[in-house]
This record gives sequence, structure tokens and C-alpha cells, in this order.
Amino acid sequence: MPQFDPTVFLSQFFWLIICFVTVFFALSRRAMPRIAGIFAERSQQIEGQNKIADELKAEAAQITEQVEAQLSEAHQAANDTINSALYEINAENAHRKNEFISSQKRRVKASEKNIIRKKQAVYGEVKSIASETALAMTSVLVPVKVSPKKTDKILSSLLNKSQAFSNNDNVKVSSAS
Repeated sequence: MPQFDPTVFLSQFFWLIICFVTVFFALSRRAMPRIAGIFAERSQQIEGQNKIADELKAEAAQITEQVEAQLSEAHQAANDTINSALYEINAENAHRKNEFISSQKRRVKASEKNIIRKKQAVYGEVKSIASETALAMTSVLVPVKVSPKKTDKILSSLLNKSQAFSNNDNVKVSSAS
């Protein structure tokens, strides 16, 4: 192999230096400035893109803050709407409840009046039946003739006492409820 021959080492070294210097000058004059320009241009592009990215990041942060503020306002408005609706519903329910209670009180009073009226009618019938029964019993048991007026008077006083006792029970029941 000729490259390992020590006699040609000097000529090979000479041509190596000549080729190296030629390639070095060619590269340093033409290729290196282009490569340096490409690196500089690339560095400028990266810096420009970083600036754009920072601007977009700041803009995104600002938009995020605006969206969060609008969301907060929307939540507050929704809560206010819900609260006002609940207030209206509660007011309506209270109104309906009061109407229902008053209608039930009216119905109870009407029922109580009806019961009292029927009770008085029954007492009237009981009074007449009791009077007739008392007259019949006294005429059978006692040889003395009792007048129907006296029998009615005695029965009326007994029934009045019974009614007063019954009314006192009703008052106690009404006050307990």
C-alpha cells in the first residue's frame, strides 16, 4: 500500500496541508458565513416566536381572567335568580298554606255549627221522647197523676245540665286542638 510507504509520507503531508488550507478558506469564505447567517436567522426566528408566544400567553391569561370574571358574574346572577325564585315559591307556598288553613277553619266552624244545630234538634226530639216516656212510667209506677208541664220542666232542667256538661267537654276538646 502506497500510503504506508515512509518515502511518500512527506508528499502526502504536503498535499494534505494544501487541501486542508484550500478547503478551510473555501468554507470560511463561503460556507461558514452562510451557516452563521442561517444560525442567526434561526435564532431571530426563535426569539420572534418566543415573543409571539409570550404575547399570546399574556393574551390568553387576560382572556382567562375575563372569562372567569364573566363566569363568576353568571354564577352570581344564577344564584340571585334561584334565590329570588325560591323566595317567590316560599311566599306563594305560605300564602297557599294560609288560604288552606283559613278555608279549613271555615269548614270546621261550619261543621261545628251544623253539629250544634243537629245536636239541638236531637235534644228536642230526645226531650219529647223522654217526656212521653217519663209520663208513661210515672203513670204506671206512681198512682199520682203528673202534669205534662211539670215533666217537661224537670226534663228540660236535666237536659240543660246534660247539654252544659257536653258543651264543657267540647270546649276542652276545642282548646286542646
